[in-house]
Amino acid sequence: MPTFTYTARDQKGSMQTGNLEALSEDQVVSMLQHRGLLVTSISLKDLSVPAVAKPAARARARSRKRPAGVSPETDCTCPASL
Repeated sequence: MPTFTYTARDQKGSMQTGNLEALSEDQVVSMLQHRGLLVTSISLKDLSVPAVAKPAARARARSRKRPAGVSPETDCTCPASL
């Protein structure tokens, strides 16, 4: 089920933001109106962007091809005597 990000105002005028899982934007509006909120914006949450990018970057770095003769365990160009 898609996740939507919304911005709405409550009856006192305070801004409320959050995420809701729903089948459509219309369903999100209905759910928020049922809570007494006035919807000011809704967008489909972009799930293609990871919340934390560092682990993915490390995984990509590990999967890069190494020069011939360099094993994954030693993946180092420094002298062995260090």
